[in-house]
Amino acid sequence: MKQLEIKEKLLSGELSGEKALEFLAKSGKAWQTKEWKQRRAEKIGHTCEKCGEKGILVIQHVWHPPTIQQIFDEVQQENGHEEWIKKNIKVGHVEEEDVCPKCGSDAIRYKEDKGAYICVSNKLDSTTGKRVFCKNIFDKPAKGISNHLRFVSEFEARKNAHNEFNKLFDIHRKVAIRSIEYHERYISMLDEDIKTLCKKCAFKEDKGLIQWKRT
Repeated sequence: MKQLEIKEKLLSGELSGEKALEFLAKSGKAWQTKEWKQRRAEKIGHTCEKCGEKGILVIQHVWHPPTIQQIFDEVQQENGHEEWIKKNIKVGHVEEEDVCPKCGSDAIRYKEDKGAYICVSNKLDSTTGKRVFCKNIFDKPAKGISNHLRFVSEFEARKNAHNEFNKLFDIHRKVAIRSIEYHERYISMLDEDIKTLCKKCAFKEDKGLIQWKRT
C-alpha cells in the first residue's frame, strides 16, 4: 500500500493509526520510490554547488524527516503529554513486603548459620562514586514498600496512563499522518531542502554530520 493511499484511508477512518504505522514501517526508503527518482531528475543541477565539479553529481538533502520516535515525542508534546500524565497517573494499592529495617531494601537473605537476616543491598554513592553495601543483620524484617517495588508500580502506572493518553488523543493516527507529510516534503525536494553536490563533497558533508551526531 502506497503512502498516499494510507493517508487517504487514515483521513477517512478506514485505517487505524496503529495499522497505518505497521504499513509505513514496511513501505521502504523514500529514495527508493519512483516519485523520488523522478523528482531527482527534475531538480538535480549541472555542477557541484560547493566545488564546481561537473562529474558524477548527487542530490544532497539538508533536511531529513524525523524518526517515528521523534514524531511521537513531537505529537505527544503538542497534545500536552507530560501535564496530562501528571494529572492522570494512578498508582494502585501496593502490598507491603519484607524489607530491611535499616535501608528499606527488599534484598534480604536469611542465613541459617547465623539464625538471622542480612541485607545484601548496595547503592552507588553519588559523592565517592563507590558502591556502599548495607550489610545490616537483623532478627525480623520490617514491613514496607521497597524502592524496587515502588519503581515497578510507578512504571506500570505511567505505562497505563501513557497508553490511555495515546488512545484518548488519537496519537497513533496523528503520528502516521505527520510521518506521511514529512515523507511528502522529503520527496518533493523543496529548494531550501536540497543542493547539488559531487560525490566527494557529499561524502565529506555526510561524514561531518555523522561525527556531529556522535558528539
